Amino acid sequence: MVRKYVRKTERQVWSDEHMQVAINALANKEMGAPKAAKQFNAPQTTLEGQVAINALANKEMGAPKAAKQFNAPQTTLEGRFKVFRKNPNMTAAAASTKSLGAFKTVFSSEQEQDILTQ
Repeated sequence: MVRKYVRKTERQVWSDEHMQVAINALANKEMGAPKAAKQFNAPQTTLEGQVAINALANKEMGAPKAAKQFNAPQTTLEGRFKVFRKNPNMTAAAASTKSLGAFKTVFSSEQEQDILTQ
């Protein structure tokens, strides 16, 4: 029996490319967070958080200053910044990509392709 899934919400519908362009526009101070959020169809709070994390990753400022400047909770910034501490070679672009959240994939993409082709 084939079912057609219809998504019920519009959560996280932005593309990674739009998110990265919006983050760069905010970081370069080309536009503010509300304008970037509207123009690139991305959540304003997510943009502000990502720019703050980028500032922390680039060691431009500490967590208290970033939290105040980018209107983000300090504890959230410190928690998300742990990713950079654990993976020093990770870029800000890699950290800003969407993930499955608390869920982890069981198979790699190659294993999934093998299973599907069998």
